[in-house]
Amino acid sequence: MSRGTQSSIIRVHDPADVPAGFNPHRADDRALERAGYLPRPDSALSPHEYALWDSIAKRNPSYTHTKPTVVEPRIGLYEARNWSGGILPVLPTVYNPSATRVLDQKDPFQGVVGSWIVPNPHPQKVFRNGTLINRDGDYWVYTWVGLDGWESVETLKIGVAAGVLVEAGRIVKKESYAAVFYRRKADDSLQTLKLEGFDAEPGDLITASVYGVGESNANNYWIANQGSNEYASGQLPDNSGLTLQGKSAEWLAAGLGPLDSQGQSFPNFGATVFIEGLARQQSGGVQGIERALLTNALDLDSAAERGHNIIIRTTAFLQAQV
Repeated sequence: MSRGTQSSIIRVHDPADVPAGFNPHRADDRALERAGYLPRPDSALSPHEYALWDSIAKRNPSYTHTKPTVVEPRIGLYEARNWSGGILPVLPTVYNPSATRVLDQKDPFQGVVGSWIVPNPHPQKVFRNGTLINRDGDYWVYTWVGLDGWESVETLKIGVAAGVLVEAGRIVKKESYAAVFYRRKADDSLQTLKLEGFDAEPGDLITASVYGVGESNANNYWIANQGSNEYASGQLPDNSGLTLQGKSAEWLAAGLGPLDSQGQSFPNFGATVFIEGLARQQSGGVQGIERALLTNALDLDSAAERGHNIIIRTTAFLQAQV
């Protein structure tokens, strides 16, 4: 299972001021920023995003202080073939349906948000002496929302990791945690910061976002557990070495197990459904998943607003554009 060590790679900034009695639903924009709370969307430009924000804020979630720690070993999630979900690329100003790459980025994404229920991983089964038992190994499933990483090396994501450890055919340990995933140009793979102190378990309804504030290059993350009515947040500052381009937004699940480098099936955790998947552009416009995105299944029911392309990949490596 994972091992935590104090972060020495990126110093994460906590919110500047979360006063006693802070209520995001009543706070002005400045107070929201100081408390590290997800910015209030424009109800006219983005009614769906505002409705999601409002439904959580009016419940007055409490702030949870976290201690970001580096998870070792840093598993090569960036190279993992075993992933499923949706990637929404920014379209060029003049869209050419035959183009295979986005060549002209004029309205980059500044933020992405999504909700999902944390999946419950189970190990694979094998026959041994005529009996079906669990295959030994360390099984993990990661679910996240994020910016970039599809056509660019650098990326920032936030989500939940859930795992089980099997020894001698028996599950001996279960573990889950909220985490920030990032990669800078100098990093050889995706780095993981475990958010110590924030609870996220299989079955919890999570809403999470990564975003920028104004003209700043700082990269912010925010995550809420709607079941426990708590949120956590932080900022990777300007000098972190991470520079996002806003070329794509994503809602993904990734799985790792004993045969992770060979592209095996996901651990048996059922389907993961992302809802309220929205990506906000620099102009204030919003694109995203119109209904829902079902991952880890061949039957897809997903659509994109305003004719955008969403690239969908399942564990059978099927790709589609809708």
